[in-house]
Amino acid sequence: MTLIPPETPIATAWEGATPKLMARITGNDGANITQSDITSIARTIYDLDSATPDTAIGDATAPVVADVVFDTLQTDDLWDEDTTGYNFKDEVLGSLLTEPHRYTVKWIFTAAVGQPFPHLHEIHNYNVPGR
Repeated sequence: MTLIPPETPIATAWEGATPKLMARITGNDGANITQSDITSIARTIYDLDSATPDTAIGDATAPVVADVVFDTLQTDDLWDEDTTGYNFKDEVLGSLLTEPHRYTVKWIFTAAVGQPFPHLHEIHNYNVPGR
């Protein structure tokens, strides 16, 4: 059984939808990350309800840092956690979320200085009625 830390953000999505996953990410020093703090990111996705929950589904991908990391905290209509904002936003292809299961997305951030560090996000995927 795969255990997910209790502070892991949870998003909901319809089967086949492409969810936008946002977070405020801090680095090894505890400060909000910026693009210059990160040299690369690796993303893997796991189907927690499959027979092999510890095996990634699809190939690992590498989002472009400049596309997913913001140098300033963003507050927009997508973010409803607080008034402070987020500095990381990524999308998971709906074609990978084909079952009404729970999925975990794991990103490994490679820091320009210091050790790589992870961020997890869980997706609860729901069946589309009538499909």
